[in-house]
Amino acid sequence: MFIRNWLRNRNTIEFIGLWESLNNACFNPVEFDGFRIQAGLNSFTMTPKQWIEKTGAIGIVSKAGRYGGTYAHKDIACYYLYLSLHFLKRSLDFWLRLLTYFSLNEIN
Repeated sequence: MFIRNWLRNRNTIEFIGLWESLNNACFNPVEFDGFRIQAGLNSFTMTPKQWIEKTGAIGIVSKAGRYGGTYAHKDIACYYLYLSLHFLKRSLDFWLRLLTYFSLNEIN
């Protein structure tokens, strides 16, 4: 659900569209323009599968079934992580636990 909400954002669509136009010769700019115009509206929804099928995208891969999931090129994944408050919270929790562990197990 996080990715679906992320794909509704106009800045996200513009970033992924720019990445695809720079890295994908088969990218469909006509479909992209349609999505870019609609992005940010309350009625706009986008799934990774829709994005891939309509635009010919290669930066995001979506697989169904066992061991399936949504995967992205490292540039796109980093953009997602940068914007994801959920990821930020989990990262901070991880680092705080790690620091606590090392401070409790510190050898003098």
